[in-house]
Amino acid sequence: INEPILGADGNVAYIINTTTNITEQILQKQATERAIQLEEILTHEQVLNEELATANEELQAINEELQQSQQDLALLNTELEERITNRTKALAESEAMMRTAIASAKLGTWFINVETREFVSSARTKELFGFYPAEKVSYEAVINQITDEYRSEVINAIETAIQYGETYDMEYPVIGFHDGKLRWVKATGKLYNAEAKKQPHFSGTLIDITEHKMEEIRKNSFIAIVSHELKTPLTSLKAYVQMLAAKAKKAEDPFTAVALDKVNVQVKKMTNLINSFLHISQLESGMIHLDKTNFDLVELIQDRVEEISLTTKGHVIHFQPCKPLLVYADEAKIGQVINNLINNAIKYSPKEKYVDISCSNVDGKAQVRVQDGGVGILPQDKNRIFERYYRVENNQTKTVSGFGIGLYLCSEIIKSHNGEINVESEPKKGSIFYFNLPLSQV
Repeated sequence: INEPILGADGNVAYIINTTTNITEQILQKQATERAIQLEEILTHEQVLNEELATANEELQAINEELQQSQQDLALLNTELEERITNRTKALAESEAMMRTAIASAKLGTWFINVETREFVSSARTKELFGFYPAEKVSYEAVINQITDEYRSEVINAIETAIQYGETYDMEYPVIGFHDGKLRWVKATGKLYNAEAKKQPHFSGTLIDITEHKMEEIRKNSFIAIVSHELKTPLTSLKAYVQMLAAKAKKAEDPFTAVALDKVNVQVKKMTNLINSFLHISQLESGMIHLDKTNFDLVELIQDRVEEISLTTKGHVIHFQPCKPLLVYADEAKIGQVINNLINNAIKYSPKEKYVDISCSNVDGKAQVRVQDGGVGILPQDKNRIFERYYRVENNQTKTVSGFGIGLYLCSEIIKSHNGEINVESEPKKGSIFYFNLPLSQV
C-alpha cells in the first residue's frame, strides 16, 4: 500500500510503502478453487458413469432381444424353407396329377399370349387339328382348320372372352390339316390377368367329342324323320276330324260335335309337340331357317290370346295391349314362343286363376310379359329352367305332362333373333316369363 506524506509547503515530501505477504492466502484460494473444480469433475464423472452403466444395461437388453430375434428369425426361416419345400413338392405332385388326368382324358391344352397373340399348344391339341406333334403351329393355322360356318363365331367368342374376361365354352367341327378328318371338339378357356413376371394370357383345354356329337346328330336326324313322317297322317286326321265335326253340327248331333272338338284339341297338341321336336332337331343341327318379316307384335299376341282362349276352360286370359311394336322376325316362330309361354302359365296355375299378358317398349326393345298365379319356381330350378329336357320335379308338377322342351325351344328361338328371355318367380306366388326383341328399323 503506498501512502504519500506531505511537507510544510503542502507538496509530497515522501511516500510510505507498506507491503503485506499474501502468498499463503492466494495459494489457499487457488487450492480451494482446484478442490471445487475437482469435486465438480468427480460429480460429473459419477453422473457419466451412472449414465454409462444405464446405457450398458440397455445395450445388454437390446443385445439379448437381438439374439432372441435372430433365433426367432432362424426358426421362421427354417419353417418357411420347410413350407416352400412342401408346397413345391405338393405343386409338383399336383402338376403331375393334372398331367396324368389330362393325358387320361385325352385333353389338349392351349395358350394364347393376349398382347402378342403367340399360340402354344400341346401335342394332343395339334393332333385334334390334324397337325403333327413336333410341328410348329400358329394361331391362324389352327383357326383355318375350323369349318367355314363356325370360324367367325369362334373368333368372335375368343376375342370377346379376351376383351371382357368372359368364360369361353364352344363346340365346333374342324377338318384335320394333314389327314382331312372331320372332328368335333369342345373348347373351354378363360382369361388370366398379368401376374409377377407373367403376361396376361388366355388358355384352356380341348376335347374330342366327335363320337358324342355324331350320335347326337343321328338322334336329331331320327327325330326329324319320325316327326316329319308323323305330320302327314296327323294333317289328314285333322282334316277328317274338322270335316266330321262340321257334319255333326249340321246334323245337330251335339255329343259327336263336342267329342270331335276335343279330338281336334288333342290333334293340335300332338301337332305342336311334333313341331317342337322338329325345331329342336333343326336348332341343334344348325339348319333352322328364320323367315323374317316386319309385323306388329301386338297383333300377333292378340291373335294367339284369342285362339288359346277358345280352347281354354277354367282360366281367364287377360291381355293389356300397348302401342304398336313393329319387329323384324319370324312371325310363326315368335307366335310359337307366345303360345308356349301362355300354355305353360295355364298348365302350372290352379283353375280360375288369371293369366296376364302385357307388352311395352323397354329401352328401344319390344318386351312381352306373361304372368301367372301358379306354383312358382325355386331358385335352383330357375337357373336351369331353359335347359333342354329340364323339368321341375315336385309334388305340384307331377301331374303336369311335358318333355322339358318348350322353354328350351323358346330360349333358342329368342336368342336366334338376338333377343333375351328370362323369368322372375317366387315359390307359391307365381312366375313372370318375359322376352325382349329388337324393334324393326323400318
